[in-house]
Formats: sequence, C-alpha cells, structure tokens
Amino acid sequence: MNLRRGLRVSGGCAIFALVLTWSVLGVGYLTGMRLNFTGSLPKGLYWTTDAPVGRGSYVMFCSPPENAFAEAAARRYFSPGHCPGGYRPLLKRVAGVSGDRVAVAQDGVRVNRRLLPWSRPLDADLGQRPLPHLAGKDFLLGPDQLWVMSDTQPYSFDSRYFGPIERGWIRAIVRPVLTWGPGGMFGPPAIDPAVAPLRIFSIR
Repeated sequence: MNLRRGLRVSGGCAIFALVLTWSVLGVGYLTGMRLNFTGSLPKGLYWTTDAPVGRGSYVMFCSPPENAFAEAAARRYFSPGHCPGGYRPLLKRVAGVSGDRVAVAQDGVRVNRRLLPWSRPLDADLGQRPLPHLAGKDFLLGPDQLWVMSDTQPYSFDSRYFGPIERGWIRAIVRPVLTWGPGGMFGPPAIDPAVAPLRIFSIR
C-alpha cells in the first residue's frame, strides 16, 4: 500500500514538474525568449529585440518551401516547426546588407572583398549527397536582401548554398543572453578553419 502510494506521489510530482516546465517555457516564449540548440550559432538563450537589422544582427526567418530550402527540408536538415515548409525558423547572423557585394568562391565567401571565416562551401553533406553550388557567383545585395551565415563553424546550411534572403522572411531579431560552446559566452573561442582541417559533419 505504501509502495503504491509512493509511486502515485512520485508520478504526480513528475507530471507537475513537466507541466511547470512547459508553462515557464510557454511564458518565456510569449515574452521574447528563444532557445537555440542548432550548430549554426552558439547554443543557448536568446531574446527578441526591436533593434533594426544590420550587419552582425541575429535573425530568425522562415523561407518559402522551395528550391534549396525544399531539398534541405526533404533531407531533414531542419527540425520540425511552424514555418510554411513545416520546419522551425532558421537562426543565422547577418553578414551582408543592402549595397554589399558578395562573391562566392571555392575557398569561401567574400563580402566587400573580405573573406568570411567558416565560409568555404562544402561539396556534399554527411550522406555524401551533393549540396547546391554557388561558387563563382557574385551578388550585389538589393534593398530588401540580406546575406546570412554562421560565424562559429563551417557546417551551417546558409547563404553560401541558397543565396540572399528577403527581409520579409524575418520572424524575429534576437540577441544572445546566455550562450555556450564555440563562440558562446561560456565556451572556447571559435577556431578559424584556416588553422583547423575541415571535416564534414552534419549540415544545420
């Protein structure tokens, strides 16, 4: 009898803890909290802001479910979510804005002739499936275009594969609050690929 009662109490406590956790996360989301567990940017807690979009901003966006994005979704590069293609908004850092010239080459992406770290395009993903190839293409970003990249690791699925995004796709602008891992507040600095051999892991 005591064992059964103890199990009921333990089960009730577990359910209460789960409900409380989801309630806290729900309230946090409604007030601006966003969590990132992908590898494109430092993992951790971000918060929405009404700051204008500029070079260096962190943006969350939903793209139309077509072209490179449709193929990426079919390959399950993205986690399920509420974007039109059925995946979560992508979180990237803005590397180029209106008026910037972007050149994609085999050794990386240059914005106004400056080579970006972690920007060398990969030929294939972990499953050895070919990736979209923009090497050799140049872009002059228009008034509503942004170039988005990862600046902490080379395996991100970003503008080097799908080109510029539209400002109208942006769902939120966020700022890091508590982050960890390479490039995060509590983690080692991101090591430039120029001094670390590239290896193909997953694309996120």
